[in-house]
Amino acid sequence: MIDAGNIVQTTDTAALVVVTQIEPISVLFTLPEDDFGVVNKQMAAGQLTVTASSRADNKVLGQGTLLLIKQSN
Repeated sequence: MIDAGNIVQTTDTAALVVVTQIEPISVLFTLPEDDFGVVNKQMAAGQLTVTASSRADNKVLGQGTLLLIKQSN
């Protein structure tokens, strides 16, 4: 929806993207460092299923499997 060289501001009302695929979809979240070892071990064993919930009413949006943990700097 934008071209190289466009100026984009936080107050713009026009959408920058349109979601055309919702399955599969990725979810980003933070993980406390203390929990990393347990999560990594369960993920490696293929035993880690996850549930995505809405913030507003805690409604379940979907379930899946954790595939990747990326450490931020």
